[in-house]
Order: sequence, then structure tokens, then C-alpha cells
Amino acid sequence: MNKTLKTNLPLSGILANRRSALYPWFEEHGFGLVHPEDLERFKVLLPYGKVFEIGESLGGYVCLLYGADTFRVKPGLLTEVPPTKYRIGDKVEVGGKEGVGEIIDVLWHHGKAMPFFQIVFDGKKIRKRYWETDFVSVD
Repeated sequence: MNKTLKTNLPLSGILANRRSALYPWFEEHGFGLVHPEDLERFKVLLPYGKVFEIGESLGGYVCLLYGADTFRVKPGLLTEVPPTKYRIGDKVEVGGKEGVGEIIDVLWHHGKAMPFFQIVFDGKKIRKRYWETDFVSVD
């Protein structure tokens, strides 16, 4: 069963056209849910808790994008969530720090029902969880 989380976020412009989802797949769900050509890379990614962008549907599969990677999956486990304001690879400024960081992971906080982010700052992965409100976009 697919669930959609409701939000009161104002979605406008390009954000309104983007769709995000969770795909809480584990090997116990079966290998048939992931396209055979994408299976090994998907297993290495450890998809549980990651926020994917939803791409097009192809031959019974839905394309999920995570940074530069695309994975084809069956739609059965797909759970849509509100689209994120920031993507993997986006450059952001973080309040209280000088310089620019880069988003390397977009993850889902189940308790707060919202995304959080991990960044690289000055070449070093920061362990802290960042929220959309912590960032200022850098053009």
C-alpha cells in the first residue's frame, strides 16, 4: 500500500514538479522488486531511510534518482513524501559556519516526518544532521 504524507508546505515553481519518495527495501523483500541490472548497486546504497527523487516509469519499473544514480524498482514499496528543497550535490551555506558545504545524503527522519541532510564541509563529512531551515542556497 502506498501512503502519501500530507503537508502544508507551499510548493511553487520547479519544486511543485518534483516528487520525492522513500523505498524501504531490504533483501528480505525479495530481489524481484529491483531491476536485475541495478540490484548490486542498490544493495550497496542501503536504501532504507534515503529520500529519492521519482523519475519516469519504464516497463513496470519506477526510476528512483539518488544523486547521480538511477535505480529501477517495482512500485510496491514506494511511499511518496513531500519534495525536498535541496538535492544531493547542492551547494549550501550553513548558519554559523564560514564557507560552503555540499549535500551528500538526503535522509528521512521518521519521528519528525521530514528530511534531513548530511554535508561535506571543507572536504570533511559532517556527522551532524542538518534540516532545510539550516541552509542558505548558493548559486
